[in-house]
Amino acid sequence: MIIFRIRYWKVLRFKKCIIATDIGSLRETVIDNETGILFKIKDCKDLKNKVEYLFNDLDKRL
Repeated sequence: MIIFRIRYWKVLRFKKCIIATDIGSLRETVIDNETGILFKIKDCKDLKNKVEYLFNDLDKRL
């Protein structure tokens, strides 16, 4: 799920992987490759790569 900071805690309840921008409080809240995946700000290719990574790795998605 691609989220905004306000919804982060709500999304965690569903125990699904989170894709978030690697900035500010999201960087502090989301632990990369543990509670979610961070992508570089304004980097569409990085976001695309992270989405593809999740799409291809069932264990990370669930």
